[in-house]
Amino acid sequence: MGRSLLIGIVLVEVGLLGIGLRYGISPLLLAIAFFHPIMFLGVYLALRVLRFADCDINLPLSLTLILTGIGLFILYRVDSASGVSFLDSFAFRQLIAIGIGLVVLVASAVLFQKPNRIERTAPWLLVGGMILVGLTLVWGREAGGARAWLTMGDWSLQPSEILKFGIVVFLSTYLARLHLHYGETVPPDWWQKPQMLSAYLIPLFCMEVTALFLVVLQRDLGMGLIYFCLFLLLMYEATSQKSIVGLGFAIGVVGLLVAAAIYPHVGLRLSVWLDPWSKAQGSGYQMVQSLLAIRSGGFFGRGIGEGLPIKIPAAHTDFVFSLWAEEMGFLGCVALGLLFLFLVLYSLNRAQRVHNPVQKLAAVGVAGLFGLQTLIIIGGCIGLLPLTGVTLPLVSYGGSSLVCSLAAVGLLLSIRDGGCMAYDDE
Repeated sequence: MGRSLLIGIVLVEVGLLGIGLRYGISPLLLAIAFFHPIMFLGVYLALRVLRFADCDINLPLSLTLILTGIGLFILYRVDSASGVSFLDSFAFRQLIAIGIGLVVLVASAVLFQKPNRIERTAPWLLVGGMILVGLTLVWGREAGGARAWLTMGDWSLQPSEILKFGIVVFLSTYLARLHLHYGETVPPDWWQKPQMLSAYLIPLFCMEVTALFLVVLQRDLGMGLIYFCLFLLLMYEATSQKSIVGLGFAIGVVGLLVAAAIYPHVGLRLSVWLDPWSKAQGSGYQMVQSLLAIRSGGFFGRGIGEGLPIKIPAAHTDFVFSLWAEEMGFLGCVALGLLFLFLVLYSLNRAQRVHNPVQKLAAVGVAGLFGLQTLIIIGGCIGLLPLTGVTLPLVSYGGSSLVCSLAAVGLLLSIRDGGCMAYDDE
């Protein structure tokens, strides 16, 4: 077993011990402390049995373990403050979601280990995600101004998360064909080439506009922003053409202005972002409480268990970073940011080391997925960006987001770097 994985387990267990000393040892805390590392050890052993090399899986699994452990740590704090029962707690539900997500991680790593499998799976993920998102427009549940959830008893599914993963996989395969046909750089006069437009670019723009249109109908500004940024990132990676990205950016800006004009809650979020303090007792309450919590954390934080999660609205989802900043301070925020940075840099490093364009673009897509979403949610919590309602990957409460993020980690694990894995391309 890798040293970094053991270090990750120790760090998580020490954090849980600290919160146990503060609040007492509860059955929920014991369940988290026991099952969380056991599940990751099981995944590690399963991947080794499947002949994944230790050098390919150790670091990303370690980072994932620590980030999900931080999420359970924060959710347990929220549960302790609200006094919910074991089965109704956010931490218990998140622990179940981690277990499901780790199964999906292994399946994703095995399924996508060969580029042709990514190509065969991509259309099904994209179309299936779009169909599920479309179903939310008819049978979806509304929360936070967005109609984005399908409910099944006490559990809910956010199909836009599945579509987000599907977009990364589909763009990787589709843009790889463009890359293979035109070489390293798409010609600067691409707009004068009817074959390129009809065979590649127009269908690609239509796909992206359809995905954006669906989430706009859901009134989900945050997910639309992620789709849009992922599209621009992968387009630039595949074409190296600023003009294509500029065209996509112009389309996105027009779409944002139209959404702000059509949906009042989008315009309201923009106005709150510009001046939350004038609306501190109304629509700006969430933003103000987030800023106050971060400020009270200072440099070293107030300490484990000393924060006030009941004063931070949606501390388990949208403002999980704010509670972390209050208790762990600036140093804790830097540590959390570095964990995501390491995961993004690892993904980009993997992209540089592979030669297959599908895998290269997939690695860049995973880096963009984690990097962009982290920037958007942290930027929203500290007031640099409008609040969007997206979750902090692997940390915030949300089964759909967590499972899809773990599927993305599995996709990253499947990308070989030339000799580290035992499989050959078909």
